[in-house]
Amino acid sequence: MNINGVGFTHKINSAGIERAESVKGSDDANADNLQTVRNKLKNTLAGSKKGKYSLADLDGAIESTFGFDKDGDVEVMDLDHEGESVILSTVQENLADVDAFRPLLSFPNSNNGDSLIGLSNTKALFVVDTNFIISHMQTLEELRCLGTAYNHKIIIPSTVYRELDGLKKSDRVTVVEFHGAERKGTVGALARSANDWIYKNLANLDSSLLGQKIQQKLDFSSKNDDAILDCCLYFRERIQGLVILLSDDKNLCMKALSENILTVSYRKGMSAQLIAEKAYMENQASGGSTRNNSDLAFSDAMIDDDNSAQCCREDLLHSRDIQSKILEILISSIDNVMNVEYDTELEFVGYNREHLVTFQDCARCIQNFWVSVFSEYFAGSNIRKETWNKLPDTLLQIAKDQSSMQIFMEFWSSVLRHLYIKRDKKDNAMLQALLGGMMESNKNYTDQ
Repeated sequence: MNINGVGFTHKINSAGIERAESVKGSDDANADNLQTVRNKLKNTLAGSKKGKYSLADLDGAIESTFGFDKDGDVEVMDLDHEGESVILSTVQENLADVDAFRPLLSFPNSNNGDSLIGLSNTKALFVVDTNFIISHMQTLEELRCLGTAYNHKIIIPSTVYRELDGLKKSDRVTVVEFHGAERKGTVGALARSANDWIYKNLANLDSSLLGQKIQQKLDFSSKNDDAILDCCLYFRERIQGLVILLSDDKNLCMKALSENILTVSYRKGMSAQLIAEKAYMENQASGGSTRNNSDLAFSDAMIDDDNSAQCCREDLLHSRDIQSKILEILISSIDNVMNVEYDTELEFVGYNREHLVTFQDCARCIQNFWVSVFSEYFAGSNIRKETWNKLPDTLLQIAKDQSSMQIFMEFWSSVLRHLYIKRDKKDNAMLQALLGGMMESNKNYTDQ
């Protein structure tokens, strides 16, 4: 690709570090500089065992090769001669107009499934704006941790990265929410903390947090709030599930509501659990599609005291809703076990997650793979292979009374705990909290 005579090439050196090189003609001085940088990186990583290195090793290598300021940015380097100044000026002038021509460019895989990796089974997406991240990061972290249980993910719009970068030196003091209490802090410190949180979780593919890719846009000229709204609209068109905007900006929320995008604005006493449950219930009620504006009371239903939180839990008392949630967790748990035990050989054993639709399907799967897989998970329990041969209707159908519901929940809760024995403490704590909440809701209903 050439812009005004400036050639751009992408190369990957032996250390696996990708960089862009801008070279004009055959300038020997530039070539010498590039070789110096290349050698320095190689020497820095030479001590890695068996040629392997972690993300931390790469960060250390880059930091030792280039100078960084206190904010983690590369220090400005003097240009060696006038030719380099001309090249950079030309590039900057051309790149300034790149967004205007972006819709005309062809992006590989921009409209196929590759651009939506990790979203195939997601039921809800939370799109967040910059102020919500800065003000309610603790709530967002708790919501992220609930992603597996409630099958949702958090999307960071690309414009948020730029806005956070622009705020990292701000000394303006603001009030933020932290564990239900209000704390003061500078916007700059909060922006840097938000950047660290995003970076850490984007590096973890199982974190339930994703960043918007460059090609994941409908309107490439949109900016600021309109860019965040465009992000919501893009993902609503691409996934079979709900897209919910998390924002305290009333103007942005009004724009979103006019496009039938659900919104949540924070109110005192609101918890991540409450947000996750309401999103799940909304998804169940609407069948995965956003309802008309007249039904969009999602953010208004978010209340700020203990009584409203209890009302949200009472929404779960209907046995169909509770059993649907348990079934979803059960299917996900069985699939996780099968992937862990068989790994790359899973496709050869006759297993298909798509065949798990009902409790009967799950029971049949556990029975079929009892000897090779599930017997280990239920060792020491009263559950045997014969248990799955013919489960009573009480454990397979929608409960018609509270007695049947109690039996149903006790059995399947026990099954889920056994399926989680190889999961980490964090996952087990999340499961326990979810099951405990449903048990408590059912008990409260029985006592009434």
